[in-house]
Amino acid sequence: MKRILTVALCVMLLLALPVVSSAERRVALLFADLSDSFTGAIRAELMPRQAEQGVTFMQMDAHLSQFTQVDQAEQALGQGAEVLCIQLCEYGASSAVKSILKLAEEQGVPCIFFARAIAYDEASIQAILDEYSLCAYVNHRTEDIGTIQGMGAGEQLNEDYSSYDRNGDGKIAYLGFQGDAWDPDCLARAANSLSACNALLSSQGHPELVPLLGSEEDSVIYDQMCMWSANFSKDELSRIIPGQMPEIIFCGNDDMALGCINALWDIGYNTGKDGDPVIPIYGVDGTDLAFELIENGRLAGTVTRSAKGIADGLLEMIGRIEVVDADAASRYITVPYDFTGR
Repeated sequence: MKRILTVALCVMLLLALPVVSSAERRVALLFADLSDSFTGAIRAELMPRQAEQGVTFMQMDAHLSQFTQVDQAEQALGQGAEVLCIQLCEYGASSAVKSILKLAEEQGVPCIFFARAIAYDEASIQAILDEYSLCAYVNHRTEDIGTIQGMGAGEQLNEDYSSYDRNGDGKIAYLGFQGDAWDPDCLARAANSLSACNALLSSQGHPELVPLLGSEEDSVIYDQMCMWSANFSKDELSRIIPGQMPEIIFCGNDDMALGCINALWDIGYNTGKDGDPVIPIYGVDGTDLAFELIENGRLAGTVTRSAKGIADGLLEMIGRIEVVDADAASRYITVPYDFTGR
């Protein structure tokens, strides 16, 4: 396995600031959905560190219900939470952000959003942070995920283009699987994957990717239930193959990539056995299972989001949120990520 395209995104940390003791602080962790692999990985990074950080975590799982999560924020405050840490259920859920901020501000409690976008551009993120001086944000720059995924795929295709053109028509046909058709960030992720990959292909004189099902609209398939699940992608891909075979697949997360691998395995592809055919599949999250699948030759690559990086940033902000100055930039930590491919 090799790591390529390490993306050094700006990490806005003011390390010189004094740290407020957080001994025995009650910190509410409001997770979007603990059945999600990446969310579970963040939790696994946080829980063993309670003693060293002097905090007690109050955990709540909203099971992807944004209404439930707002209620949980109010419940946590009623139970004495001294810090709210929220992983939004819905990307850019502005009404939920406002409701949670209002609850927190009324009690003077710090509010830290993490691991899900609170808005879709930097100006809007800064505006939210400006609304409440005890509001902070810890995340990757989600708009870059698709670009990194597409660049990783493009570099691999350019290494041996003809081997990926399985039907010999001189072009490579793609499918995409994404988790939320109503999320602008998700839409941008799909578009950026294609545009970044196409740019690299064009730079080497290769044709752009073509949609397997006739149009981009039909060839990027969205989970209408917004579950981002392996079951969804497996079922959807199984309806398409083997009658129509993609030559490359982009997925919105590693779980959906796993579903595609399982569907292809059913027809003898991506088995991990020498000599069996392989369709390159790309995921997002950098889960342990994804790394194993890359090692076994069943997954082509994943955009590596760092659960440890998110956890580190969250704990950093919990420790210093009450001593940062009024500048919103000091309350915004972006976590770097990269692409890992075979």
